[in-house]
Amino acid sequence: MPKQSTPKSVPGRDQEQTVEDYLKGLITQGLLAPGQRVTEAEVIKDTGASRSRVRQAFQRLAVEGIMTIEEFRGASVKRLGKMEIIQLYEVREVLEGLAARGAATNASAKSKNNLMRLQSKMDSSEKSGDWATFVQLNQQWHQEITDACENSIVKELMNRLNVPINRLLSQVYPKLDEIALVNKDHKEITEAILGGSEETAEKLMRRHIRAGFMLRRVRSLPDAK
Repeated sequence: MPKQSTPKSVPGRDQEQTVEDYLKGLITQGLLAPGQRVTEAEVIKDTGASRSRVRQAFQRLAVEGIMTIEEFRGASVKRLGKMEIIQLYEVREVLEGLAARGAATNASAKSKNNLMRLQSKMDSSEKSGDWATFVQLNQQWHQEITDACENSIVKELMNRLNVPINRLLSQVYPKLDEIALVNKDHKEITEAILGGSEETAEKLMRRHIRAGFMLRRVRSLPDAK
Protein backbone atom coordinates (compact mmCIF):
# COMPACT_ATOMS: atom_id res chain seq x y z
CA MET A 1 0.00 0.00 0.00
CA PRO A 2 1.13 3.62 -0.51
CA LYS A 3 2.89 5.12 2.47
CA GLN A 4 2.25 8.01 4.76
CA SER A 5 3.63 8.41 8.26
CA THR A 6 3.02 4.99 9.85
CA PRO A 7 1.22 5.18 13.21
CA LYS A 8 2.63 3.49 16.26
CA SER A 9 0.88 0.32 17.39
CA VAL A 10 -1.12 0.97 20.55
CA PRO A 11 -3.50 -1.26 22.51
CA GLY A 12 -7.27 -1.37 22.69
CA ARG A 13 -9.70 1.13 21.20
CA ASP A 14 -6.90 3.62 20.55
CA GLN A 15 -5.32 1.13 18.15
CA GLU A 16 -8.58 0.92 16.21
CA GLN A 17 -8.73 4.72 15.99
CA THR A 18 -5.11 4.80 14.83
CA VAL A 19 -5.93 2.44 11.95
CA GLU A 20 -8.97 4.56 11.03
CA ASP A 21 -6.94 7.76 10.99
CA TYR A 22 -4.19 6.10 8.95
CA LEU A 23 -6.63 4.93 6.28
CA LYS A 24 -8.48 8.24 6.27
CA GLY A 25 -5.19 10.00 5.65
CA LEU A 26 -4.36 7.77 2.68
CA ILE A 27 -7.82 8.28 1.18
CA THR A 28 -7.84 12.05 1.77
CA GLN A 29 -4.45 12.45 0.10
CA GLY A 30 -5.58 10.41 -2.89
CA LEU A 31 -3.06 7.64 -2.13
CA LEU A 32 -5.92 5.13 -2.09
CA ALA A 33 -8.18 5.51 -5.12
CA PRO A 34 -11.96 5.02 -5.27
CA GLY A 35 -12.69 1.32 -5.74
CA GLN A 36 -9.18 0.27 -4.68
CA ARG A 37 -9.06 -2.88 -2.54
CA VAL A 38 -7.52 -2.63 0.92
CA THR A 39 -6.46 -5.91 2.49
CA GLU A 40 -6.21 -6.69 6.18
CA ALA A 41 -2.69 -8.07 5.67
CA GLU A 42 -1.43 -4.80 4.13
CA VAL A 43 -2.87 -2.67 6.92
CA ILE A 44 -1.51 -5.00 9.61
CA LYS A 45 1.93 -4.78 8.01
CA ASP A 46 1.80 -0.99 7.74
CA THR A 47 0.36 -0.23 11.19
CA GLY A 48 1.27 -3.15 13.42
CA ALA A 49 -2.35 -3.40 14.53
CA SER A 50 -4.02 -6.71 15.29
CA ARG A 51 -6.30 -8.38 12.73
CA SER A 52 -9.38 -7.85 14.94
CA ARG A 53 -8.62 -4.14 15.30
CA VAL A 54 -8.15 -3.74 11.56
CA ARG A 55 -11.49 -5.46 10.92
CA GLN A 56 -13.19 -3.19 13.47
CA ALA A 57 -11.66 -0.13 11.79
CA PHE A 58 -12.91 -1.35 8.40
CA GLN A 59 -16.40 -1.75 9.86
CA ARG A 60 -16.41 1.75 11.33
CA LEU A 61 -15.22 3.29 8.06
CA ALA A 62 -17.95 1.37 6.23
CA VAL A 63 -20.55 2.80 8.61
CA GLU A 64 -19.17 6.28 7.88
CA GLY A 65 -19.54 5.67 4.15
CA ILE A 66 -15.81 5.82 3.48
CA MET A 67 -15.22 2.16 2.67
CA THR A 68 -17.27 -0.68 1.22
CA ILE A 69 -17.16 -4.24 2.51
CA GLU A 70 -18.37 -7.01 0.20
CA GLU A 71 -18.65 -10.70 0.93
CA PHE A 72 -15.82 -12.70 -0.67
CA ARG A 73 -14.21 -9.49 -2.00
CA GLY A 74 -13.24 -7.73 1.20
CA ALA A 75 -12.84 -4.00 1.80
CA SER A 76 -12.32 -1.24 -0.74
CA VAL A 77 -12.47 2.56 -0.89
CA LYS A 78 -16.04 3.59 -1.61
CA ARG A 79 -16.82 5.09 -5.00
CA LEU A 80 -19.02 8.16 -4.86
CA GLY A 81 -21.74 8.30 -7.49
CA LYS A 82 -22.82 11.55 -9.12
CA MET A 83 -25.93 11.94 -6.95
CA GLU A 84 -23.94 11.19 -3.78
CA ILE A 85 -21.48 13.96 -4.64
CA ILE A 86 -24.33 16.39 -5.30
CA GLN A 87 -25.98 15.47 -1.99
CA LEU A 88 -22.64 15.75 -0.19
CA TYR A 89 -22.26 19.33 -1.39
CA GLU A 90 -25.86 20.18 -0.49
CA VAL A 91 -25.29 19.05 3.09
CA ARG A 92 -21.87 20.66 3.22
CA GLU A 93 -23.32 24.01 2.14
CA VAL A 94 -25.78 24.04 5.04
CA LEU A 95 -23.30 22.83 7.66
CA GLU A 96 -20.45 25.13 6.66
CA GLY A 97 -22.86 28.04 6.49
CA LEU A 98 -23.88 27.32 10.08
CA ALA A 99 -20.22 26.97 11.06
CA ALA A 100 -19.38 30.38 9.58
CA ARG A 101 -22.37 31.97 11.35
CA GLY A 102 -21.32 30.40 14.65
CA ALA A 103 -17.69 31.41 14.20
CA ALA A 104 -18.70 35.04 13.59
CA THR A 105 -20.44 34.98 16.98
CA ASN A 106 -18.25 32.66 19.04
CA ALA A 107 -14.70 32.71 17.66
CA SER A 108 -12.09 33.29 20.35
CA ALA A 109 -9.19 35.71 19.95
CA LYS A 110 -6.94 32.69 19.29
CA SER A 111 -9.25 31.39 16.54
CA LYS A 112 -9.39 34.81 14.90
CA ASN A 113 -5.61 35.05 14.95
CA ASN A 114 -5.39 31.58 13.39
CA LEU A 115 -7.81 32.60 10.64
CA MET A 116 -5.79 35.73 9.87
CA ARG A 117 -2.57 33.70 9.80
CA LEU A 118 -4.06 31.09 7.48
CA GLN A 119 -5.53 33.76 5.23
CA SER A 120 -2.14 35.43 4.92
CA LYS A 121 -0.55 32.12 3.95
CA MET A 122 -3.28 31.43 1.38
CA ASP A 123 -2.67 34.86 -0.12
CA SER A 124 1.00 33.96 -0.53
CA SER A 125 0.12 30.59 -2.10
CA GLU A 126 -2.23 32.31 -4.53
CA LYS A 127 0.50 34.71 -5.64
CA SER A 128 3.01 31.90 -6.14
CA GLY A 129 0.48 29.56 -7.79
CA ASP A 130 1.33 26.84 -5.27
CA TRP A 131 -1.88 24.81 -5.45
CA ALA A 132 -0.66 21.88 -3.33
CA THR A 133 0.06 24.19 -0.39
CA PHE A 134 -3.15 26.13 -1.00
CA VAL A 135 -5.21 22.91 -0.72
CA GLN A 136 -3.63 22.09 2.65
CA LEU A 137 -4.18 25.62 3.95
CA ASN A 138 -7.75 25.56 2.63
CA GLN A 139 -8.49 22.43 4.67
CA GLN A 140 -7.00 24.02 7.78
CA TRP A 141 -9.00 27.22 7.21
CA HIS A 142 -12.31 25.35 6.90
CA GLN A 143 -11.44 23.25 9.97
CA GLU A 144 -10.59 26.36 11.99
CA ILE A 145 -14.00 27.84 11.19
CA THR A 146 -15.73 24.60 12.14
CA ASP A 147 -13.81 24.43 15.43
CA ALA A 148 -14.56 28.09 16.18
CA CYS A 149 -18.33 27.80 15.73
CA GLU A 150 -18.84 26.14 19.15
CA ASN A 151 -21.59 23.90 17.76
CA SER A 152 -20.82 20.29 18.69
CA ILE A 153 -23.38 18.81 16.27
CA VAL A 154 -22.00 20.77 13.31
CA LYS A 155 -18.48 19.68 14.29
CA GLU A 156 -19.44 16.02 14.53
CA LEU A 157 -21.23 16.00 11.17
CA MET A 158 -18.46 17.95 9.43
CA ASN A 159 -15.84 15.55 10.77
CA ARG A 160 -17.72 12.72 9.09
CA LEU A 161 -17.82 14.62 5.79
CA ASN A 162 -14.17 15.72 5.83
CA VAL A 163 -12.69 12.59 4.23
CA PRO A 164 -14.92 12.52 1.09
CA ILE A 165 -14.80 16.32 0.80
CA ASN A 166 -11.02 16.52 1.04
CA ARG A 167 -10.68 13.58 -1.34
CA LEU A 168 -12.63 15.55 -3.94
CA LEU A 169 -10.49 18.61 -3.29
CA SER A 170 -7.33 16.62 -3.92
CA GLN A 171 -8.70 15.30 -7.23
CA VAL A 172 -9.48 18.54 -8.95
CA TYR A 173 -8.24 22.04 -9.35
CA PRO A 174 -6.43 23.83 -11.37
CA LYS A 175 -6.07 27.13 -13.05
CA LEU A 176 -4.63 30.25 -11.46
CA ASP A 177 -7.77 32.28 -12.06
CA GLU A 178 -9.78 29.65 -10.18
CA ILE A 179 -7.40 29.80 -7.21
CA ALA A 180 -7.88 33.57 -7.20
CA LEU A 181 -11.68 33.18 -7.19
CA VAL A 182 -11.57 30.70 -4.32
CA ASN A 183 -9.26 32.88 -2.27
CA LYS A 184 -11.36 35.97 -2.95
CA ASP A 185 -14.23 34.16 -1.22
CA HIS A 186 -11.92 33.18 1.64
CA LYS A 187 -10.91 36.79 2.22
CA GLU A 188 -14.51 37.99 2.29
CA ILE A 189 -15.60 35.21 4.66
CA THR A 190 -12.61 35.78 6.95
CA GLU A 191 -13.44 39.50 7.08
CA ALA A 192 -17.09 38.79 7.93
CA ILE A 193 -16.13 36.38 10.73
CA LEU A 194 -13.54 38.74 12.18
CA GLY A 195 -16.12 41.53 12.06
CA GLY A 196 -18.79 39.44 13.81
CA SER A 197 -21.19 39.66 10.86
CA GLU A 198 -22.96 36.34 11.32
CA GLU A 199 -25.57 36.65 8.56
CA THR A 200 -23.00 37.83 6.04
CA ALA A 201 -20.57 35.08 7.04
CA GLU A 202 -23.21 32.39 6.54
CA LYS A 203 -24.40 33.82 3.23
CA LEU A 204 -20.86 34.12 1.86
CA MET A 205 -19.87 30.63 3.00
CA ARG A 206 -22.92 29.02 1.40
CA ARG A 207 -22.20 30.89 -1.84
CA HIS A 208 -18.57 29.76 -1.60
CA ILE A 209 -19.51 26.07 -1.31
CA ARG A 210 -21.95 26.34 -4.24
CA ALA A 211 -19.27 28.02 -6.34
CA GLY A 212 -16.77 25.35 -5.37
CA PHE A 213 -19.17 22.68 -6.52
CA MET A 214 -19.37 24.29 -9.95
CA LEU A 215 -15.61 24.87 -10.19
CA ARG A 216 -14.93 21.22 -9.53
CA ARG A 217 -17.15 20.27 -12.45
CA VAL A 218 -18.55 17.38 -10.45
CA ARG A 219 -20.21 15.80 -13.45
CA SER A 220 -16.85 15.01 -14.99
CA LEU A 221 -15.07 13.68 -11.90
CA PRO A 222 -13.48 10.30 -12.61
CA ASP A 223 -15.30 8.47 -9.82
CA ALA A 224 -18.74 9.93 -10.59
CA LYS A 225 -21.31 7.66 -12.19
